[in-house]
Amino acid sequence: MKLFQFIKLILFFVGICLAVKNPVPNGKKFKSVLSKDALVPLRDPKTGVVKLTDKNIKLIVNPAVREANIVVFLTANSPQIGCKACKDFLPIFQKTAKTFMESYPDKTLDNSADQLSNRDLFFIELDYSVTGEFFKSLKIDRVPHIWVVPSYDVLYRYLTTEKNLGPDELADPSNFLLKSSDHYQYSVSEGSSPQEFSNYISAALQISFKISNGGNDGFELDETTVGMAIIAISIIVIIKKKINDQDNTLLQKASKPRVWMGLSVLLICLFCSGYMFTVVRGVPLLARNEKGPFYFAGGSQYQIGIESFIVCGVYLFIGFWVVLLTDILPKYAPIEEEHQSEKVVTVTEKDESNKEEKENDTEEKEDSEEKDDVPQNHFHLSETAHSVLVIIAVIGLYYAFSLLTSIYLKKDGGYPFAMSRVL
Repeated sequence: MKLFQFIKLILFFVGICLAVKNPVPNGKKFKSVLSKDALVPLRDPKTGVVKLTDKNIKLIVNPAVREANIVVFLTANSPQIGCKACKDFLPIFQKTAKTFMESYPDKTLDNSADQLSNRDLFFIELDYSVTGEFFKSLKIDRVPHIWVVPSYDVLYRYLTTEKNLGPDELADPSNFLLKSSDHYQYSVSEGSSPQEFSNYISAALQISFKISNGGNDGFELDETTVGMAIIAISIIVIIKKKINDQDNTLLQKASKPRVWMGLSVLLICLFCSGYMFTVVRGVPLLARNEKGPFYFAGGSQYQIGIESFIVCGVYLFIGFWVVLLTDILPKYAPIEEEHQSEKVVTVTEKDESNKEEKENDTEEKEDSEEKDDVPQNHFHLSETAHSVLVIIAVIGLYYAFSLLTSIYLKKDGGYPFAMSRVL
């Protein structure tokens, strides 16, 4: 009966799940639109970069609706200004733009509109010498700046799911204009490279875009790899020697089933949470925008490194409550009355059993030290206490699943099966 009550309680919590849909309007309420067709003719076929001046910069500044994602490079190439960081990053920006243009051909002529196209992302260069008025309007006093600006659809989902803006606020064009809308800002550093830059763009814009490292993405036998291999082998040899010196005591402890069970569960959760994706794709551990680091990349086609560890922790959190409900709490369940009456013994029987226990006391102590299993339970919870713990465990399990579905909602605002939102 208790099992059926537990199942009914689980079904009750699952029954309150709601289907959540978050359609994106087409943006027709805004008159100004930056279409993909307007930027394609301006793209340099040699570098893949769109260079704008004060004469045509309104093309990206005025529209509230952008059909494509854009990456804006605010730079100053004039020798009088002498921006070394701008000069050093320009080849990286151009290589990234050219690689994207060549790697993702135009999909408008076939039936692959759902796939990534070079019309979905444009790299735009704004030089201070030819777009000075725009720089002054932004009150920018230093360069370079790299803005990763999402398209209208992506930005709309972000404003509704992350900022929870209502219809009135979404009708305000300032939430979508280039100067005032939310965007990601890439920080140029000495370690910047086309590979790292493309990974950042992928995380920010929810796309899968990676630049190979000159064909050296596979296994490379260098001094670092050889050194780490030597260190690993040395550690294994030392551990094996210690095991032999201690008469295999350490080996016996390390070979306990529960140790390997726990290690296996940890590795399973880690790899099922997308760890290998981050390794194969070479994605960054963390991504950052103007508000600081963020821990979940939007979209179901991409993730940053920290996500795999967070999801792994959530899986383990769910597993804890499942084990508590199915394995631990049943051991401490209250005993039924008929079973208790069977365990009642006479005083004589107790005396005889006590004598036998005293005689075997030494042997039992020695045996207990060698046992690997969990000690036998010597008490049982009352029915009230057991019921309270079951309810707490069920609530904990519901919260853990809500945490998992909340992560899904962060990845995709249109995910239809949401429990309580806790993120």
